[in-house]
Amino acid sequence: MSEAKLDKELLANVEGIVQKVVSGKSTLQIELGITDKELEAVYAIGYTQYVNGKYEDAKKTFSILMMFNPLNYKYCFSLASAFKMLNDLETASLFYLFSCSLDPENPEPHLQLAECLVQLDDLIGAKENFERAIQIAGDKEAYTAVKNRAKMLLEGVEAKLKELEDSQDSQEPQN
Repeated sequence: MSEAKLDKELLANVEGIVQKVVSGKSTLQIELGITDKELEAVYAIGYTQYVNGKYEDAKKTFSILMMFNPLNYKYCFSLASAFKMLNDLETASLFYLFSCSLDPENPEPHLQLAECLVQLDDLIGAKENFERAIQIAGDKEAYTAVKNRAKMLLEGVEAKLKELEDSQDSQEPQN
């Protein structure tokens, strides 16, 4: 087989893979035959980097995992957390928002998103996400800590919003 024909076949195969992945019909993990176990081994490396404070390295590792399987909640949430620890709150917020859609029954990404939004001075968005975290947590024992933290932080956000509202009211001209 000639090298030119081999290159054309390789290019056609790569184009086919890219089309499947871009259209959402497949993932690189599936197309390249990478097992869940292999990705979990990579995740373990990223997790170790994260817990050891190597957030830049963890970000890179979790980014690789997201390339292979962008619909995995754990990879997405972990990437968001690495961005948060690097103080890239805008990017962290985007990945937390994506995490919310990947696991809509989990209040944790709403809590983390709300915490980012507070730091970004989006108090209304933060309030909405704290409320959503509380709602999703409901009476589920597994989410008691998340619910309690969201309630506590929500109180602070509501107080700050009231303070801002009161200061605007006092600045309006009186007739």
